[in-house]
Amino acid sequence: MAPAIKPVEEYTIKNRIDDIADDGTFEEFSFDFPETNPLEFEGYVEKKEELRVECGHHDGIIAGKCKIGGYPVVLAVMNKNL
Repeated sequence: MAPAIKPVEEYTIKNRIDDIADDGTFEEFSFDFPETNPLEFEGYVEKKEELRVECGHHDGIIAGKCKIGGYPVVLAVMNKNL
């Protein structure tokens, strides 16, 4: 499938996955780790939660298994909005 041609601010992580993976094959991995703040940045946990709500994703990387060109692969895509 050819990449979508649209302004970068409108190009979502879902668009990227749809452009890379064979149609209907992407299955996202479920990561449910507790939130940590190892560097103890003030407001870090709260800010990350705000971004999660805003963009609708749990983390800055979406990963899962899919097929590309019929071959089974693991795909990880960075989320520019988180």
